[in-house]
Amino acid sequence: MSQTRFRRRAASQTEHDAEYEPGSTDLERVLDARIELVVRRILGSAGSSVEYASDSLPPGLQTKKAFAKICASGKIIGAEQDGPRGAWRCPKSAWHTARSRPPPPRLELVSSVATDEQLADFALAQIRRGGR
Repeated sequence: MSQTRFRRRAASQTEHDAEYEPGSTDLERVLDARIELVVRRILGSAGSSVEYASDSLPPGLQTKKAFAKICASGKIIGAEQDGPRGAWRCPKSAWHTARSRPPPPRLELVSSVATDEQLADFALAQIRRGGR
């Protein structure tokens, strides 16, 4: 059997004599660059544009088709299409105004027995609204 011998290499003079400086390691430089890239991406997408488009979808939407369908419905004021089959775009403020949810209904306690006057008022209100 042959034996393989490993030789220990001496550290290079520059690595051996280098003094520690904060932020000088390769890992710290890579992490700093990555964090800066992520922060720029987040800040860039949040404030760079004043409109949503088929290329930069609003939060919560996954597909261009869903965005186009909502814009084409006419619910978003100021939504425009670039050409007959082009991309849709709309102002961010109009999107959030149209897509905001109405407040949830409030639950109110109802008296267990309605008086005749309350029933008559309810019936008249239904008739005036066109209900049955």
